[in-house]
Amino acid sequence: MKDGVHVYDDTVGIMINSPDYPWHENNLNNYLTVTPKQHEPVNWLGKELHPMSQGSGNFGLPGDFTPVARFVRAAYLKNFMPQADDEYGNLIKAENILKSVNVAKGAVVTETDAQDFSCYRSFMSATSQTYYFATYNNQRVRKINLQSLTDLTEPKIFVVDNHEDILDITNN
Repeated sequence: MKDGVHVYDDTVGIMINSPDYPWHENNLNNYLTVTPKQHEPVNWLGKELHPMSQGSGNFGLPGDFTPVARFVRAAYLKNFMPQADDEYGNLIKAENILKSVNVAKGAVVTETDAQDFSCYRSFMSATSQTYYFATYNNQRVRKINLQSLTDLTEPKIFVVDNHEDILDITNN
C-alpha cells in the first residue's frame, strides 16, 4: 500500500488482493442471509409466494468477477461445503471453490485492452509436501511431490502419467 506493507491475520482463510483484507472481512456482514437452504414460502398481501427454483437461499450471492464478489463466493463455499476427511477430499473441495471464482478469457478486459483471466489454480499440502496445479489450457489437476526434489541443483524433467485421476508428474 502507499504507506508500506501490511500483514493481516487471515481469519477466514481466503486470500485477496484488493481492497484490503479487513474491508473484505467486514463486507461479509452484508451476506448474513445467504444460505444453502431453500427459502420457505411467505405470505404477501394474502398471496403465498414460493421460491422459483432450487438455490433460492443463494439469492444475493454476487456473481461478477470483481475481487469483492470472488472473495464472498469463496468464503460462502468454504463455509458451507462439507469438511473433507483426507487430502484428496480437501483437494476436491479447494478445486471446486477456486473453479467458482475462476475468470475465463474475455470476461474481464483491463483498461489497456488486455484480457485478465485465471491462468492457473494451485494447491499445496503441507502434510504430504505435494504441490497440485492446473493451467488455463490444461484443466487436469497435476501434482509434484516436493519431497522427491531433494537435489535442486540438478535439472528435473517431469513426465506426465495419463493413467491417474490426478496426474503425478514427479520424476522419482
